[in-house]
Amino acid sequence: MNENYETIIKNVKRIKAELANGNPFGEKVRLVAATKTRSAEEINVAIQAGVDAVAENRAQEFREKPNCLPPVLSISLDICRRIK
Repeated sequence: MNENYETIIKNVKRIKAELANGNPFGEKVRLVAATKTRSAEEINVAIQAGVDAVAENRAQEFREKPNCLPPVLSISLDICRRIK
């Protein structure tokens, strides 16, 4: 497996473990992965590792990425900032 993919998996699992108990107010916390400049393969690795949603801040990539990703019922793709 690609070393970068292993790092993605390790980081997602570590962060999910930290978020498991929610925030200090007892609210559930979702892990949203910002996908700026990341390949479809890297995004899929993050999804498989457990991210709850993915977000993009470049409008062109936001439009292109749904076509590169497999349909996953529990993952949403959102734009994460105002478009300039």
